[in-house]
Amino acid sequence: SGPDEDERIEIVPWPLARLDDAIEQCEDAKSLIALLWLAGQRQLAYGVP
Repeated sequence: SGPDEDERIEIVPWPLARLDDAIEQCEDAKSLIALLWLAGQRQLAYGVP
């Protein structure tokens, strides 16, 4: 799904080593789902928590 009409998208570079911090600080549901998915994929592929 795309952004809402009044929604502003901001791209923020973030080191993967701080993925847990990004998850903790995330306030947007769609972004949080994506970050949790990424964390799960990294765990499956590399055993990285």
